[in-house]
Amino acid sequence: MIWCRLGLSTAGGGVVGTERLLTAYRRRVRERRGADDWLRSASGTFVPEKYVWRADELCSSRNRTTLARALRRLDASAWSYRPRPGLLDLPAVRTCRPPLLTLAGRLEELSEPVTPAGVLQVRNLITDGGSPLYGADADGIDTLGEAIERIIDLLDVRSPC
Repeated sequence: MIWCRLGLSTAGGGVVGTERLLTAYRRRVRERRGADDWLRSASGTFVPEKYVWRADELCSSRNRTTLARALRRLDASAWSYRPRPGLLDLPAVRTCRPPLLTLAGRLEELSEPVTPAGVLQVRNLITDGGSPLYGADADGIDTLGEAIERIIDLLDVRSPC
């Protein structure tokens, strides 16, 4: 009898703990989305204290090298003998190789600061299925090249006038 109560108590504690963990996770996702929305709209170096934690996450050396590595893998897959089947616009990636590698190199220059808005744009370029990287239209090459150039400009930290 006592073991049964102990088992129910333990199970109840596990359910409550799991519920609290999920609530904290959802709250963190909401906070991250809110911070990303604000940081995406900013192109300068000013970050409100409320969002400094997210800007630090985005501009961390780990995140920057991860994104640069992903860009280099995209380039390698576009030039491989047997490209993996997928949604990527591989001809556009091959044509836009110089700016793509410049973007990867810019992210890898850890001694040079970058803007959180630029890092968010790199992440969107890689992960968003609606980005020019996944476009299959005839002018996709120009759009991808233009998008990469815009992102490189956005990554550069400019001092205020």
